[in-house]
Amino acid sequence: MADYRHAAENARRAGFDGVELHAQGSHLIPQFLNPRLNQRTDAYGGSSEKRAQFLLDAMSDVWGSDRISVKMSPGWTSGNAFTADEETLADYDQLLKKLNDSNLAYLHLLGTPGTIEERIALFSRHRAHYQGNIVANLGFTQALGNEILDHRIVNGVSFGAPSSPTEQGRSP
Repeated sequence: MADYRHAAENARRAGFDGVELHAQGSHLIPQFLNPRLNQRTDAYGGSSEKRAQFLLDAMSDVWGSDRISVKMSPGWTSGNAFTADEETLADYDQLLKKLNDSNLAYLHLLGTPGTIEERIALFSRHRAHYQGNIVANLGFTQALGNEILDHRIVNGVSFGAPSSPTEQGRSP
């Protein structure tokens, strides 16, 4: 926790406007959230509530919660340890409900590859549990980003890589 606090203090001193806490993929926080990896018996292990406590404690008091965002990947799968099965997704559903109390700047959620219908279903599930600002990410083109925005289940779309000129509506 001291390292998270120190990083937040450094960001503030450097003039940042806020921080995004990375809790996606195989980073440290998802390892705490994961029932297959987290075998702790202390305050950060056991029930899904206790496993989620690490994330909640990592949200620094250096910033107001409206200057903190969290980036998560509930649907991410990698090997046998990180699987987006119903147990894991149910844990994330509960965590998203808990995050409603945090007044985050936004929740940055990585989706999963798939059709626009599959993406809409996944982000609709997240929206059912989290009422604040949601930014969607993962393989969106401009057209797919606009389509998911049109469904009003997310507030924004982020892009991790530039799209090609053709995807931007321009010829190469």
